[in-house]
Amino acid sequence: AMFVRYIAKEVTHKSVLALIRQGFITLTEFCQGPCKGNQETLVEAKMPSVVGDLLERSEDDYKEDSVSDGSTAFDDVLSDAISMLLSLTEGVTSVSSDDCTQKQTRTDVPKKLLNMLRDNNQTNLHNLLSKMNESWIKGHIVHVTKMSGLLWQVVGKVSGEDEISAEEDGCHEELQLGFNIFIFIHSLCRFDKIKGEEHEESKLLKMLKDQMSYAFFNEHVG
Repeated sequence: AMFVRYIAKEVTHKSVLALIRQGFITLTEFCQGPCKGNQETLVEAKMPSVVGDLLERSEDDYKEDSVSDGSTAFDDVLSDAISMLLSLTEGVTSVSSDDCTQKQTRTDVPKKLLNMLRDNNQTNLHNLLSKMNESWIKGHIVHVTKMSGLLWQVVGKVSGEDEISAEEDGCHEELQLGFNIFIFIHSLCRFDKIKGEEHEESKLLKMLKDQMSYAFFNEHVG
């Protein structure tokens, strides 16, 4: 965890993106099952703040170097970073659980993740929502662009219907980051409750619903 934290925060060469991505994938696997001890260790190691730092960056912040092959996109790294955050919530008990002891011991991690989202005037939350909307826009641009090109192919009788179906799926890669962010934030909404207001919609859920991409992700995740 400390190694991934160091290279993600300190190293800004494009060749290291693949290594950062593999690091997040490995940490995700350590937490899945779930493994409560590993989940708590990553939270204590401030890994959520590393993801927050990455949200402040873009592809342009990484320098080309002699060993960079350009095979790993920055959005892929972000998507796997969000998957790691999501793995930290795996297996936690909902606040509506009847087992009070279990409720207290298994909501500490999501509560800390909520605090991470709200640090610095909710900068991390706003950055996440911005990336989610950006992913949705990119996905639709790719979809429209590919379908426009395929339409001309069909009109010219160059391509058949099967190729359209194959190309249509090409926009899913652009949308993956948005899906991961949506699932992560949505999974935390049930912990964003104030005592005595269990039937009130959480502020986090309201913010999520206010996003222009919410209807799309909610429909397809559901």
